Amino acid sequence: MTLPARFRSLLVLALLSFTQQGAAQTPTVPTTKIKVYIVGTFHFDASEADLNHGKAVDMRTPQKQRELDELVSKLRKTQADKVFVEYQLKEQPHVDSTYALYRKKQLKARNNEVYQLGYRLADKLDRPRVYCADAQLGLDFDALMAYAKQHGQEAIANGFMQVQPGDSMGQLLAARNRLRHVALPTSGVFPGATLLAQFKVANSADFDRANMDGYLLTG
Repeated sequence: MTLPARFRSLLVLALLSFTQQGAAQTPTVPTTKIKVYIVGTFHFDASEADLNHGKAVDMRTPQKQRELDELVSKLRKTQADKVFVEYQLKEQPHVDSTYALYRKKQLKARNNEVYQLGYRLADKLDRPRVYCADAQLGLDFDALMAYAKQHGQEAIANGFMQVQPGDSMGQLLAARNRLRHVALPTSGVFPGATLLAQFKVANSADFDRANMDGYLLTG
C-alpha cells in the first residue's frame, strides 16, 4: 500500500528543446533547459491502492465533461511537447493501443483521470503518443503498524491516518495546515467547486506543501 494521498501527480507536461544531433549521431548537450509542468489531481474513480481511498466522481456527466474541456483548454496553453501519465512503464503498450483508439474515437473512456484528462489533453495538443512515468515505492503498512505497536507509537500512526486528526502526528499536521490556511479535502474533491477551481487550489504552493507534510514528517 502507499501512503494516504489526497492529491497525486497525474500529468507531467514537458516542453523539450534539444539541439540537433550531428551527422555522426553523437549525442549533444541541450542548449536550453527543459521546462516541466507537474499537475496534481485527485483520483476520479477513487483508488483502492491508497489508504485514503477517496470518493469516486463521475466525470462522464455532461457537466463534468464541460468542466474537463474548460480545464484542458487552460492546460493546452503550455503547448507541451509530451504528456506523461501516472502509469508504470510496463503499461506503455496498453497506453499506446488505447490512446490510438481514443484518437480515432473508438474507445469508450473509463472514468479515470488518465483517460478523461491525460488522453484528452494529449489529443487536443495533437500529440501522437502519451508516455508512462510512474514508479511504485511501496509502503509495508502491516510492518509499519507492527513497529508502532511494538514501540508504543500506535497513537502516532493512528492519528496520522485519521480523517479528523487525533493525537501527535495528526495534530501536528493539522496545526501546520491551519497556519497556512489550507484544508485538505479527504475525498480529494472540494464540494461545489468546478474542476478548474479545484485544480488551481490543489496545485498552489501552499497546498502542495501541506499535502507533502505527511510524507516528509513520517519519512
